[in-house]
Amino acid sequence: MDGTAMEFYKAGISASFKTNSVTGEAEYLNGTIMQIPYADAKNTANNAHVITNITVKWNEAGNCCKQSWIAPYPEETEARPEFRHTGYLKLYPVAISKNPDLPAGTFI
Repeated sequence: MDGTAMEFYKAGISASFKTNSVTGEAEYLNGTIMQIPYADAKNTANNAHVITNITVKWNEAGNCCKQSWIAPYPEETEARPEFRHTGYLKLYPVAISKNPDLPAGTFI
């Protein structure tokens, strides 16, 4: 298959919209809305923390890791190794755990 990363990115979003019978693809592809600050009811030290400033709209300078993480969708078991490998998408570690196999500070 020939194409640019941007063309594959847009084609993937288009396929998702079609698969899920969703409209508004053009508006979504040009979306520049950023994540709202997180509000943690259990640990307010996490409040007002924005995990990422990446938007849906294609940005040539910042999409490599995003693509690597999105590519295995909806196979979440494949996305986890990508997170461990790239550090992308920023996730919150487990804050409190009574499970010795998943101590606080680690990731699920």
